[in-house]
Amino acid sequence: MKKMKTFFIVLVLFAFQFDHSQNLNGYEFQLEQKPKSQLILDRDYFLLGTLSDYLGREKTYRNDDFVDNYYKGEYLLMKFIVEMYSDEAPNFVVEKNQYPYNSVEDILRSKKIAERINAFYNYKFDGAFKYFIDTKDKEWRKKYDDYYKSKEPKDTVYQGTMKDDLFKTDTQKISFIVGAYSRYGVPNQTRCCMRMFNSLSKFDYCISVLKQLQCENVEKEIIENIPTNQLIYFKPSRELKEYLDEYSFLSVR
Repeated sequence: MKKMKTFFIVLVLFAFQFDHSQNLNGYEFQLEQKPKSQLILDRDYFLLGTLSDYLGREKTYRNDDFVDNYYKGEYLLMKFIVEMYSDEAPNFVVEKNQYPYNSVEDILRSKKIAERINAFYNYKFDGAFKYFIDTKDKEWRKKYDDYYKSKEPKDTVYQGTMKDDLFKTDTQKISFIVGAYSRYGVPNQTRCCMRMFNSLSKFDYCISVLKQLQCENVEKEIIENIPTNQLIYFKPSRELKEYLDEYSFLSVR
């Protein structure tokens, strides 16, 4: 099991297969840049670090294969995640977003991986139900109101926060931070910086893990805005810096 979770980055490009959804024509699944050395990452914890935590992780019963949404500029990160799990045959599906009222470009799905990742979270009912709105429908508001008033079964939304005591090894901690920094790192002239928005648990977890990894000058800044900006500044330890430098080609910035 431990061997399954940990993978080695090597110079060769992993071959992989995944199920195709609509609108995948023209996708080129080849990394232009690859790590040059063998640095160990725990892929589950790397993925955990990348996952959106905007108002927590959302889970619904009818959406049990959801891994994450990906936005403009995040294609390479999504592709790298797909490759990491290629030996498990997770049957990934990549969907193009069909809803014009948000900025999501791709939706990554895999029931196998979603079940594994969801086990890292505690979930509670957040008082909402999932309902997809067709904004082109002139009567969408009435249908929306009728839906909430009706007694028919609804897709209940559960809000997830990361469980306590998730990390047992430094490899898990490093993998988590590399994942988080790959997606949430922002340019800063003097220190490493990560920016999140309305995070319910990842923000605090990152601060704690960075301190456990002996990083220096770990500081946080909260900007009360809509949405709330949560920034983390730090000077990485020598070991963590090697990883951040090695995987810098994944950075979404």
